[in-house]
Amino acid sequence: MGIRSRKGPQRALAVRAGRISAVSTDPNGLDHLVSAETLVHDLPDATVLPAFGDTHTHLIFAALGAQDVPVHRARNIPEFLDLIRQRASVTPEGEWIRTTTNWQELNLAERRMPTAAELDQATDRHPVLVKRGGHNDVVNTYALRLAGITENTPVPPRLLDVDTALIGALAEDGRATWTDLARRAGTTALTARRRVEALVAGQVLRLATEIDLALLGAHTEALLWIAVRPGALQQTAQTLTAHPHVRFCAATTGPANLVVAVAAADLDALYAFLTDTVGPLEAVTAIDVTPLLATVKRTGLIRH
Repeated sequence: MGIRSRKGPQRALAVRAGRISAVSTDPNGLDHLVSAETLVHDLPDATVLPAFGDTHTHLIFAALGAQDVPVHRARNIPEFLDLIRQRASVTPEGEWIRTTTNWQELNLAERRMPTAAELDQATDRHPVLVKRGGHNDVVNTYALRLAGITENTPVPPRLLDVDTALIGALAEDGRATWTDLARRAGTTALTARRRVEALVAGQVLRLATEIDLALLGAHTEALLWIAVRPGALQQTAQTLTAHPHVRFCAATTGPANLVVAVAAADLDALYAFLTDTVGPLEAVTAIDVTPLLATVKRTGLIRH
């Protein structure tokens, strides 16, 4: 039933008040503990493994969040919203407001995450990003609007088992034929084609071609972390996106609110882009350039 270091497999296990209270190498060794109120599970083929709660910190996220709204101090959602409201009162309109990540909704009296509507009560003049750990986010209506999401945005279709199988097959080989996909998903080629087309139409699945930029003569790549005045963020992004050197551009949060991926022929071309294209943009207040020294993996493209 379980494994115990240096003492061999334990064949019986007793739990009292949520804690392991006894173990035995004999499958019947704990029978004397059984009473009329005892729930007995006879699981001869099962294995119980020890586990623990891992309390840890990601140092980079902790540093980045040092100046974020300290919502971990809140005891309930009204206090949570008030902390955001206080930050909004000293933040220029249109700038992002982000919370710390080291909080847990179960520590709030309501034992739940705040809603977009509640965040709107804290501020409707700023996009708000509430981060809980590294895996859960909640945003307000302002942020949803920036992302192009409204109440009229269609709800993505529910994934079927065949859809999951098709997506997995495409992730392994995006050039697979309908017949190959059908075989992997256990369906017909016609069904495979219809389901993939439905997933693409529903914006659940996106197919993209990834090319090794070096083959196109682009041997120098860099990430630009750009600070832009909030009121000019959209226009600045559109201006940079139109340049052929720019392969990715997105709004973000933190000291830099625009991240741009650039691919140029060489360092001279990158320098010319920075001085001739980015330099004249009046809304840019700061820029940090991160050259990419070696690319190990790109979307679907692994370099050995």
